[in-house]
Amino acid sequence: IAATQYAEPVSWAYNPAIKGYPYDINKAKQLLTDAGYPTGFKTSILGKSENQLVLTALQGFLSKVGITADVFSMSATQFNDISGTTGWTNGLNYLALRGGPDPALLIPRYYGPKGKPAWLTSTIRTDAELKAMESAISARTPQEKTAQMFDLQSIIFDQEMISLALYHELRSLVKYPDIHDDGMYLADGSVWTPEITW
Repeated sequence: IAATQYAEPVSWAYNPAIKGYPYDINKAKQLLTDAGYPTGFKTSILGKSENQLVLTALQGFLSKVGITADVFSMSATQFNDISGTTGWTNGLNYLALRGGPDPALLIPRYYGPKGKPAWLTSTIRTDAELKAMESAISARTPQEKTAQMFDLQSIIFDQEMISLALYHELRSLVKYPDIHDDGMYLADGSVWTPEITW
């Protein structure tokens, strides 16, 4: 399903106020012209070879507004080195982010402060984003944490557009119909509550 932010629509951290950006070719062309690129520009898309179909689709979407993108589909080892260590320039990095029951603890893995273990080493990090991240991590109540996560995701995926969320992958699980409250796939398969299953 189409994504507007890191958290899935069923997550407590999902911010319904983030509407995302519609795919509008004319608006994109106008924004490029306003930015001084009336005929577009050249860039690269980096990603793992297992995501080749998505990388090719992105290349096609960009070409429709005049952006020429070379696709670099690479092994997981090469991609992980670029994303987490050496960094990249003049390019888009396509990374499938891992979800989970507490996005406040997972988002820093990708967007956290430089110098700490964090992926997306070349991604822009702003003071507002880092402050909101720290507030979400250190929140003392569920209500405070939810509010801070709403703010953090708004900064990353809407206000400052540090990253663009594309889609949430849907997964299927087959189980007996009389099994209840097992928590499986409640949030990216990482929640399992066998102690309350019946």
